[in-house]
Amino acid sequence: MFKPNRRELEQAVGASLDLDHPDALPTALDQLEVDNLLLTLGAAGMVLVTKDKQISRIPTMAREVFDVSGAGDTVTAWVGRRSRPGRRWREAAQVANYAAGVEVGKSGVATVAPAELLAAHDTRYDQLGRLRRGGLL
Repeated sequence: MFKPNRRELEQAVGASLDLDHPDALPTALDQLEVDNLLLTLGAAGMVLVTKDKQISRIPTMAREVFDVSGAGDTVTAWVGRRSRPGRRWREAAQVANYAAGVEVGKSGVATVAPAELLAAHDTRYDQLGRLRRGGLL
């Protein structure tokens, strides 16, 4: 899994990317020779491209943004936590997105505890209904 933000991805591929063009990200995946790409886009959420070229757009989960410092690191940490065998990358990205939404609501670089992630999930669950709590952590 390669997890850049947009600026980092464009530096890695040496060109600007038109994210609305359907082939831009799978082409970047091939160019970088990585199996999976999770692109963080700040307020626009994230885009996941898997090795089978499936593209998933994941909207931001932030309720209130206080400080974006550390949000990308939080995504990396939670994707890493979820990347055990048998887990799906889309699930890992969604969980990491919830965690980043919690982190940006805090001052400075902060950690996100599992209980905070569950609380954020429970707050949004009825509205989104995308994750099952039993498989969240």
